[in-house]
Amino acid sequence: MVKKIPEENFFLMDYFYEHTDTIPEMFYNVVEVFGDRPANMFKEGEIWKTISYKQWALIAEEIANALLSLGIQAGDRNCIIAHTSPQWAWCDIGNIIAGGVTVTIFPTLIDNEVEYILNHSQVQYIFAGNPEIAANIEKLMHKTPSVKGLICMSGVYDGDGQKTWNLEQFRAMGRLYAFEHPGELEKRWQSVEADDAATIIYTSGTTGKLKPARFTQKGCVAAAWRGIRFNAEGGKFWNYNHTYFSVMPLAHVMERTYGYFCWMAIGGLIGYGSDPTNIISDMQAIKPNVMVWVPRLYERILRGIESVFCSTPEGKKLWDWAMDVGQRMVEVRTQPDGTIDMCVDPVDELSGQLKEDYIKAREMVYSKFHAALGGNLLALACGGANLNAEMHRKYLGMGYAMGNGWGMTETFSNLSLSPYNAIKVGWNGPPAPGVDLKVDEDGEALVKGTGIINNYHNDPESDVGSFTEDGYLRTGDIIEFDENGYLRIIDRKKSILVLDTGKNVAPARIEAKLLSNMAIEQAMIIGDGRKYISALIVPSWDTIIGMFKSRNIDFDESKLVYEEASGMKTCIQVGDDVANHPLVVEMVEEIINKVNQDLSDYETIKKYKILPNKFTESRGELTPTLKIKNQVVKEKYSDLIEALYN
Repeated sequence: MVKKIPEENFFLMDYFYEHTDTIPEMFYNVVEVFGDRPANMFKEGEIWKTISYKQWALIAEEIANALLSLGIQAGDRNCIIAHTSPQWAWCDIGNIIAGGVTVTIFPTLIDNEVEYILNHSQVQYIFAGNPEIAANIEKLMHKTPSVKGLICMSGVYDGDGQKTWNLEQFRAMGRLYAFEHPGELEKRWQSVEADDAATIIYTSGTTGKLKPARFTQKGCVAAAWRGIRFNAEGGKFWNYNHTYFSVMPLAHVMERTYGYFCWMAIGGLIGYGSDPTNIISDMQAIKPNVMVWVPRLYERILRGIESVFCSTPEGKKLWDWAMDVGQRMVEVRTQPDGTIDMCVDPVDELSGQLKEDYIKAREMVYSKFHAALGGNLLALACGGANLNAEMHRKYLGMGYAMGNGWGMTETFSNLSLSPYNAIKVGWNGPPAPGVDLKVDEDGEALVKGTGIINNYHNDPESDVGSFTEDGYLRTGDIIEFDENGYLRIIDRKKSILVLDTGKNVAPARIEAKLLSNMAIEQAMIIGDGRKYISALIVPSWDTIIGMFKSRNIDFDESKLVYEEASGMKTCIQVGDDVANHPLVVEMVEEIINKVNQDLSDYETIKKYKILPNKFTESRGELTPTLKIKNQVVKEKYSDLIEALYN
């Protein structure tokens, strides 16, 4: 049961929200109060560096003054297309205090999508993350007439000083303008108002069409307040002493909210990962207290560390025993309403043999896992996709307070998050503070509140059907509540499959059941307009390969294809000899039979196909937040799908 924290404990954060209307106000308040405290930690070459909030402000002001020197007016759009880095935040704040509106673009988007965003939002100046991105953008500039110039944020890049600059050139231009025009920047940022636009984020989800969500200054402040207060209501009061590990894309609202606005608002330290392939070593250097990731990243880390432990028979036996102890701890401490308090040390609530086993497992296994992730983690949050229940219990079992969140681009992320003092596996939590939520007749969640858009930017076509007559945003998510007011997502409304019998099937529910077994990495349910349900199944090829090697099963290793992800190699493709091996077929068949036992007959998976390759972003099959692009996959695998019905 949720433990109610007295309202007076939230006085300071509520006062901040009520008296702060814009991002410049929020930023300069923090600079005034926490100016000498560390703000950003990042790797430059082989050396880790830290800058203070005062230093961040100086850099941002140089960038802002450079924009003013180019004639940027309040409300003009400039964009950032870059991977997550401190420079991303420096340029964002610089643009916003200059009165600009930041348009965010994922660096993984294809050219025609980038071109569309630049033209639709009428971007004037582009901050490109590195020379490679800059070169790609330069090729598009003849198709984007509103674009006046480009700034390369890092790497070796020689700008011409007229239309292209590297960041050092740009900052030097800003210093000169500030010297010649003292006080101009302060006048500009102080003129920014609550209802002015702060950022535009284009979202496509799994539908493909890019829709521009425009957020006001006050809306961004509200998103930060919601995130800070919601965590506090769940027993975690973050402050300037805490460090956040930023590695997810800042172009996405989840990281922009938690890994940037929230942490900036409290004067905390943001530690930036140097590269997605160095996550483990970066965490050991930064030693974070908090991070927010998508489930796939947590899964990769878990599998990677597990594989190290299980490289010997003795290690595997120890790992399996420790995981079992953790699961027994979770089971014993789970309350009748299904919640577990992860704000207290599990040892304090255990007794007898289980307590002794847990202390031993912590010493021999969990502590090693914690050390690999920096050793100082106090809480984890997960969002962007369904959180695998089995994986969630493993993290809880090792003592991690892991919350499960729900949000969307149009709401600036956090609509709900598990309270850390009452986590319920398989559920999110109550609606976030400041969110007005109601449920439509068909179960769709409708929301409104500060920080939630009420129309798309310059896109009336996307507005149609996206909002109710009384101003609620249609989330497209079908939800349900438990007796304590916790919510969970059943499926996307548009994803509901209608069989040719007229029966409605929620594919996400079936996919979640499949993915609850960590031997299955990806699954896509098919059946709209069909006689029965079928599935495309992608096993965890890393797990399968490990199993084959441990059992001395021969297979063609030359057919294996790997990608570097999250600091470790992950197998994205195997040969047919592995995909069609009787052991794999039998394992998948067993998992599907078990899942089918919990489904109505019309929902059961009648046929399936095991795919030898994972869906990947590089092949255009996943969104930047690793959700499957259903339509793309259906078209790409149309022959395989048809074979399941012929």
